[in-house]
Amino acid sequence: LQAQAGGPKGYRLRRIMLTNFWLYGLQEFEIPHGRLFLAGENASGKSTVLTAALPLALDGDLRPNRLDTFGGRERHMEYYVLGGSESATPYSHERRTSYIALEFEWSDPDNPPIAPEFRQRWENGEREKARFLTIGISLAGNMNASDRIRPLRFLITDGSRLGYDLHTVYETGSKQDKRAFDHPRFKQQMEGHGIICDSQSEYERQVARYLFGFDDVKDFQKLINLLLVLRRPNLSSELSFSRVHDYLKQSLRKISGETTSHVIGTIERIDAIQAEKERVQEAYSAAERLHMAQQNLALSRAQLAACEYTGTQLAEDSVQSRVTKLRKDLRTAENERGRADERTQMLQAEYYQVNSQIKVLETSEGLQVAKQLTAAHERTHETQGQAQEQQKSLEAARQAKRVSIERLERQVARFNTMKAGSVAQLRELSTLAMQESLWEVAAFQLDEALRQVNSISSEASTAPEVPLVITSLPGEMSEERIAWLRHLEELHRQREKLDATVQHARSLEATRFQELDLSRNRFQSVEDRFNEAVLMLNNTLEQFTSEESLQLLQETMLQQGDMGNVVDDDALPGRVVEECSFILDHYRKEIDKIGDELIQEAQQGQAKLNELQVVQGGMIREIAEVRSLYEQKLAEPEFTPLRSDRHTTARTKLAEQGITALPLYMLLDFTPDINRESEEAGRIEYMLEDAGLLDALVVAPSQVAAADALLASEGLSDCRLDIEGIKTLSESRRLPATQPEEQHTHGHNSSNFYGLRFDASLDTNRVTPSEGNDLDWEPIVTTILTAFGENGLPGNAAATQTRLHFNNDGSWTHGLLTGRAGGGSARCIGKTTRLLVRQRELDEITRKRAQLDDELRALTDSIAQYEAQLAQLQEQQAQLRKVLPNSGLERIFAELDQAKLALDGNRNAYQKAHSQTQEARQAFNNVAARLERASNGIAVFASEMQRVQDALLGVIKLKNQAQSLQTQLAGLINSWEESQRAREAQLQAATNETHIAQVYERIRYQALQAQAEEEELQRIAEFSDAEELSERLQSLRVQNETLTTNLNDIKADFIRADERANNATNQLTEAEERLQAAQLERGEKQANFVDLLSAYPVEDLVTAQELVAEEKYVGAAQRLLGGALREGDI
Repeated sequence: LQAQAGGPKGYRLRRIMLTNFWLYGLQEFEIPHGRLFLAGENASGKSTVLTAALPLALDGDLRPNRLDTFGGRERHMEYYVLGGSESATPYSHERRTSYIALEFEWSDPDNPPIAPEFRQRWENGEREKARFLTIGISLAGNMNASDRIRPLRFLITDGSRLGYDLHTVYETGSKQDKRAFDHPRFKQQMEGHGIICDSQSEYERQVARYLFGFDDVKDFQKLINLLLVLRRPNLSSELSFSRVHDYLKQSLRKISGETTSHVIGTIERIDAIQAEKERVQEAYSAAERLHMAQQNLALSRAQLAACEYTGTQLAEDSVQSRVTKLRKDLRTAENERGRADERTQMLQAEYYQVNSQIKVLETSEGLQVAKQLTAAHERTHETQGQAQEQQKSLEAARQAKRVSIERLERQVARFNTMKAGSVAQLRELSTLAMQESLWEVAAFQLDEALRQVNSISSEASTAPEVPLVITSLPGEMSEERIAWLRHLEELHRQREKLDATVQHARSLEATRFQELDLSRNRFQSVEDRFNEAVLMLNNTLEQFTSEESLQLLQETMLQQGDMGNVVDDDALPGRVVEECSFILDHYRKEIDKIGDELIQEAQQGQAKLNELQVVQGGMIREIAEVRSLYEQKLAEPEFTPLRSDRHTTARTKLAEQGITALPLYMLLDFTPDINRESEEAGRIEYMLEDAGLLDALVVAPSQVAAADALLASEGLSDCRLDIEGIKTLSESRRLPATQPEEQHTHGHNSSNFYGLRFDASLDTNRVTPSEGNDLDWEPIVTTILTAFGENGLPGNAAATQTRLHFNNDGSWTHGLLTGRAGGGSARCIGKTTRLLVRQRELDEITRKRAQLDDELRALTDSIAQYEAQLAQLQEQQAQLRKVLPNSGLERIFAELDQAKLALDGNRNAYQKAHSQTQEARQAFNNVAARLERASNGIAVFASEMQRVQDALLGVIKLKNQAQSLQTQLAGLINSWEESQRAREAQLQAATNETHIAQVYERIRYQALQAQAEEEELQRIAEFSDAEELSERLQSLRVQNETLTTNLNDIKADFIRADERANNATNQLTEAEERLQAAQLERGEKQANFVDLLSAYPVEDLVTAQELVAEEKYVGAAQRLLGGALREGDI
């Protein structure tokens, strides 16, 4: 997978660092080659390390399904930081800060790293700063907080290394105890070295950018998901080909078909080659295994045969040795039997001869002299016997003397031995007293006793005495020394107990210091939380007030809450609590102030809202009126111009009486050549309107009288148009048109009013009077238009007299009224015009209605905006009321106060423990001083209890050995006494020897006298030959007795030799049979052994064959068996 040595080029994982994670305190996994293999028992932490590295430290995701290698949700980060009791490895922490970090090293010396910052450093020559990249996450756990785990994700991007340049732990100063940095301190340490990520998504983005060079974080997430799949245990049992295909499809780029087919073919060939290679390898392995098995079998068989051959050879050698011995014994027994037989025969012949001679001598006469000679001989023999007895006594006395001398020598030797033993024991005691017991006085006295014992001699006339030190050492002298050493031992025990007390006090002091430090850290943590809460509160208050106000508030708090030169650590927490209390009060006041401002602003907004709601009500009414007008206009068939109340009343009165009366404008219409939208059409209408004719009522001629009567009675006679008068005037004054008139009328009919005509729409909508007769309005209109037209001609005297004329330039005259109509748009003349005007009015009303709707909508929006603003103000007021409680500032301040109380309590406990440590140390020093004084200047006794105990044991041993020596010296004195008694016995033996020697001399003289008598008798018997006969008889008798005795002995020897020879013969026969069987078995085993040596080629067997070729069969067997064997081994 990794062709280059140590791994591929690029980033390589070098270290996995865990601090306070699970059961790991401070653990660092070095990965020098870029790969890591973890092996261990269950629950030893392998999966925990894998979880920490992949994917926790890579993506910083704390979700439970990321922690469990199976993807479950049972594991939570809280367990790895704070612990739990439900696991197989229970542990618990109330507060704990953990760190997980991965260190990567850039391993490509030719190309720069991925990130632009690193590439810039690389190009600037600062390669060391671009060499290492560290990513990680810190987890602050607090069992008592609502968020028990607070993560802090970071990247170290300046090349600094954890454990070298930056650290996750610091020493507390108590027995090399180390504690993890909390988040504020670690952030402070990280300043200028890297990136602190505020969220998990930002951490993912930064890791993807720096470590992998991914621009799209989704690629990084896909990589993490693939890693989660790959790290799953028993992955092969869960995967299928489809899932593998999906994973590979997600993770790999698309491969062309040609490459795929080529790869498939290559893989198939590789598989075939691999299968053939495996088959050959398997065959080779099988052959190798078979060869080894054959060699082992051949060697084992040869060794077994060698063992059997060696056993038979040893058995043959044993039987051969026994046969040889039996043959030798048989030859010896046969020789002895032969010699005994020959000796028996010789002695038997000699016995018979002696008996015959004795019988002959006993019958001879010369024995009387012999009898006297015999008596003399007997006396001589008796005296000689007595002399011999005395000689024996003398020898016994001499022997007793020698025995006494030997005894004396033994006693002297025993004395010397005991003396030497006593001297050696005294030397040992002196050495024991000097070296082990460190007892110089006793050692000196023992040296004196040694000299005294050396001076003791067995030849001394006075009895030796036991030295005084030997008698006094086992008694009072040793007891005093033992009591003194026990006193020193007791002082040492007291010192050890006090030392244990000191250590316990120090441990307690360290514990109290740790508790104090924890309290300080907790106080600092709560203070940091208070400061963070203040910052969060500032951020929250930014939406309620201006940044300048908050800045002014902070400056005011800094000025009034400055702690000044507070250098006393004990007073600092109280001052911090006072400052925090001051800050809390200021924020309460500021929040109250902001609340008052919000209330005032809400009141102002409510007033403005009320005004807008009033305007909205008026506008709604106006819209209702416009809607009503629109519906009214929509209900009207055409445009109805505004008319005077008189005309309206007149028409109503006429209609009540069944008189049809129409306004003049309803009967008229513009000629086709007049544009209804032009100013000219408007001028015509304005002239009629200004003259008061436009709205004048036109009554049918048949109803004129009734109408006049009715109108006259109602005082409304001026409302009707006098058509008859106009018609009469028109007929009486009608003249033909002249050329100038033609020119003036522009070629139009001069008998009609210019631009006007009868409204033809009335023909399709006839008005039926009450009487039921149809009315034809066109002649009436024609009459009217003709009158108006004629009166409008220039130079018309009638028109001048009647003062009724209308000119095309817009000037008009009607009675006393005259005027000039301006341009405009027509609105009433012509139903089409009225419909157009009606439509324009409807459009205008619609536009106005839309405008009013828009204005109402805008007003509504403004009201909604003000209501929203008011609701927002109310929400802000509600939020403002919750700002302080939600910020937790009051709760944190209460915790801070409690932490201050706990800190004060722990400080008092630490001071108490410190004073107890001082007291224990003082007591320890006192006992040490007492021990120093009691040790009498012996430094080792003052410093080492073991030496005191060794000395105590030495004194006890010295006492016991002194008692033994005392007994030994008593034995020495006893030996001296024994030697003295032996010396006295030796003197007594010497005296006895002298006395016995004197007796021996007297008896020897008597024997000599008897011998002389005997010699005299012998001389007398010489002449009678009796003595010779007697001596001959005596010698024959003696010889006979001797022969009888010898003959009996020889017969016994013969019987024994014959018995031994028979036994040896029988045993030899059996041994030869066994030897023959052993030789036969040995030959078979040897042949089998030689055959097995050449059964299979084995190096050891070949060497053995070389020895067999030299007929060294036993040597070959011993080489195979590794040495000579005994019968018991076989």
